[in-house]
Amino acid sequence: MRVEDYPNLMILKTLTAPIVTSEKRLQEIATHIADSKIEVVGHGLFVLAVSSVEVMISDVLNYFLRSFPQKLPSNEFKFDKDTFFENYFLLLNKAVDSHINGLSYKSFEDFFRKCLEYLAIDWPDFFKTFGNQIKEIKATRNLLLHNNLVVNDQYLDSAGPSKRESTSGRHLSVNMDYLKRSLDVLLRFEDQFKGRLNDKYRDYSKINANKTLWNFLFTK
Repeated sequence: MRVEDYPNLMILKTLTAPIVTSEKRLQEIATHIADSKIEVVGHGLFVLAVSSVEVMISDVLNYFLRSFPQKLPSNEFKFDKDTFFENYFLLLNKAVDSHINGLSYKSFEDFFRKCLEYLAIDWPDFFKTFGNQIKEIKATRNLLLHNNLVVNDQYLDSAGPSKRESTSGRHLSVNMDYLKRSLDVLLRFEDQFKGRLNDKYRDYSKINANKTLWNFLFTK
């Protein structure tokens, strides 16, 4: 049996569950940021918010590729067929994890473009509406963690057209206004991402998944 012959049991609610979880976390972070008077606390919540979105995207893609393993590059299956089909789910999860880990080293733009390609989501204005802002937010997070918000070449190379400073050695501000604006961008992005998945995969219900499994098991 080929990988593509296995029944597709994807459920839309499970696909979007990481987005729902991240949305709740970002909303909680927004509340705590509004109440926080201590800079380091705000910075910590900012880092958590950006990481939450990164994990969300990876989790959505992980579940999707486990549901559509035929979309994985053939070189991810580096085991003989007999071994693969004896340990299908274990080895599939290993292949998906390995592939996503490799993608994570790409720039945010390349990573999310690949994600949209796998998901077959058409979002032509993504980088105009959200992508460039998220690139800058991620670059600021990295600068906060690795260079104490002092602008360096890494920030200038990765922040994209929305970068807030163009000169190395300058200090970026991550104040209350920036934190609130960043959270607003991330929340609106997640809401639209979820909406596009809902539109694309609305037929992938639990009922339909059960029917698919039944037909696979009991229909010749």
